[in-house]
Amino acid sequence: MGLIDISPLAGPVPGWRISGELDLSTGPELESAIRSAETTPVVLDMSGVSFMDSSGLRVILSMATSLDGHGPSIILRNPTRPVRRVLGISVPDGFPGLEVQFDGAGPGAAHRFSELMRSTSELRTSTMSAWAHAAAARSTAASLLVQRNSLRRRPHDCLSEYHVPERR
Repeated sequence: MGLIDISPLAGPVPGWRISGELDLSTGPELESAIRSAETTPVVLDMSGVSFMDSSGLRVILSMATSLDGHGPSIILRNPTRPVRRVLGISVPDGFPGLEVQFDGAGPGAAHRFSELMRSTSELRTSTMSAWAHAAAARSTAASLLVQRNSLRRRPHDCLSEYHVPERR
């Protein structure tokens, strides 16, 4: 059972800062907060979400389609890695009424920077691993080429045992 904290955002656009886990048990609380908004779009600052599953996504997508329908109804601001993962798997090409934004400042900026650094490090590690695999493959290919060439240069010793003399 997840825990969630929903607190109002300061500013002219209605919205909430979401922290914690967004799942089957906490989805109704988020749905009720979104429904209480009097105007759209509704901004959800997702920089504090540590977990989100498909039931949390269902709440967001159903609210995105049920609101006024003109422009984005829901703006997900600064989604964390778990949120981006669910979005990337479920709606990789986007969803009508849903907009995802990344701000360069404010709450979550340090988190986004650390996520960028982490993903850059993962990319570097996987690239280095690919280079190592490629180097090993090149070494194996070179070794096999040397073996093949040495077999081509040797007379066919294995056939000399079975040499049948010609009949006259």
